[in-house]
Amino acid sequence: MLPIILFELRQKSRSISTYVYFLMFFALAMLWIAAAGGVFDGAVIDFGGKVHINSPVAISQTVTFLGYFGVVIVAAMMGRAIQQDTEHNIWHFFYSSPISKFQYLGGRYVGALLTLILIFSSISLGAWLGCYLPGLGKNFLGPMIPAAYVAPYLTSLIPNLMIFGALFFTLGALYRRMLPVYVCSVVLLIGYLVAGTLARDVDERTLAALLDPFGSRAISRVTEYWSIADKNTRIVPMQGLLLYNRLIWDAVGVFALILCYWRFNFAAITAGGKQKKEVTKKTAPAYCRHLGLHRAAAASA
Repeated sequence: MLPIILFELRQKSRSISTYVYFLMFFALAMLWIAAAGGVFDGAVIDFGGKVHINSPVAISQTVTFLGYFGVVIVAAMMGRAIQQDTEHNIWHFFYSSPISKFQYLGGRYVGALLTLILIFSSISLGAWLGCYLPGLGKNFLGPMIPAAYVAPYLTSLIPNLMIFGALFFTLGALYRRMLPVYVCSVVLLIGYLVAGTLARDVDERTLAALLDPFGSRAISRVTEYWSIADKNTRIVPMQGLLLYNRLIWDAVGVFALILCYWRFNFAAITAGGKQKKEVTKKTAPAYCRHLGLHRAAAASA
């Protein structure tokens, strides 16, 4: 599996879009913090009363909310992890070399996931450096808590990448087209909006927190009755509604991956997406030499 992961990472590292996405979310996070800190006149971003813009709660909300805008990017990268092999006509190598289905699917999924984690790490980096921008009101800032910039990735963003990535990856692998992947991303965004509508009703706020696929409303519910001092110093814990929300959606992601492994037919396919009989392994060396990956194939055997 490791050679497939490394191959996927090399492919993504050569893509200009990877660096564009990183810089885009880095800049977006800096501008977000700058707006919350009073740099721009008329901009209103409030984390709740006197909550500092670099407090654990504020950073958690920032990372989760900005990650929401990255759903289309997650869909593009995860959906294409398998679909691109058909599009670029390199399925011959993977389907005919001594690579198991688990190694192939697992390597592609993990490689794309690691790339996404690297891209979205720019949010915390931008939020941190944004606190040092000139013109930022000192009264908006509190003590710097390094763990506040890491915790949201463990409780929110990385689980989201794994969950959504599993859904998009499965659709891309089974249908080998991007249209179902993008439709799924739209459905998830609609689910977020529906959860927001339910959240307006006091009687349905718990249900809204559980149905929110991004977990942001669950975070709001967990910290709802915290004092200002708690919000400025306490790390958002993985407990209560946030824990239940993560377990529910993690189960959805795991189910998607199991379905992908079960339904995926590890056989060669034509450029049009139709499957045909598996190519014999005798053709593997030629394709390996063509791609420069014969060592990777041998190592994964």
